[in-house]
Amino acid sequence: MKKLVKCICVLVVMGIVFSLPVAAYDKTEMLKDNAGAVSIMTPEMAVKEIEAMKKEFPEAQLSAAAAKEFATKMSPLSVEEQLAYYAELKKAGPKQTLEKVYSDGRIVTLDVYSPMVATQKTFTPGSTRDGGNVTYYTKSRIDVKNLEGYLSLNVHYYVDHYKYSYGVGQVSDTYSFSGNGNGLVTLGGYYYDQRSGSQAVVRVELHTSGVGIGDGSAYLGDIKIVFSASSFAINTAWVL
Repeated sequence: MKKLVKCICVLVVMGIVFSLPVAAYDKTEMLKDNAGAVSIMTPEMAVKEIEAMKKEFPEAQLSAAAAKEFATKMSPLSVEEQLAYYAELKKAGPKQTLEKVYSDGRIVTLDVYSPMVATQKTFTPGSTRDGGNVTYYTKSRIDVKNLEGYLSLNVHYYVDHYKYSYGVGQVSDTYSFSGNGNGLVTLGGYYYDQRSGSQAVVRVELHTSGVGIGDGSAYLGDIKIVFSASSFAINTAWVL
């Protein structure tokens, strides 16, 4: 892979859902769901994080003031109302897509949907071995932060793969999927739809957390996280 220099360090961009719409829960409380511990962020905490990220990645159209206003307005809404808003926002597609290629081979792509909603996708190459006209990668990491725009709904998995000098790549294994919910949306089961071949495809179920919406959680749908062995691109989409 061609290496580029002058890249920023870690790129982490805030997504959405800064607080739960349930007044009975303290906003800094640590909740437990089936994916583990989740921190509930206040608007003030969101502003601090946004400011730091804007400093690191000034190209992104992010706004700490807008994030605070957004979090405050969304807080009293029901889970269904919040999710409906996010779904409509995502339908329009990203307003801005940015990419960084780091000197160590990492590729970070950022899809910005609004000043408060973004998804970050990162390919981190594993250990490499030169095989002449082919490069072998072991344990490359595929990361998606703010999956579907939801703040702190993060997933990752690993792939072993190789790529020929003429650009064609293949996945030889896909494994060790992991992720966490965010207090509003949680992860259900996951499936390796494709573990080898031209791409790796992992499918994961999303559910509402069940907090503040009556009798338990509700199924939202399945999301697939696709890694291309040729381009090293990462894409996500609802499974229809």
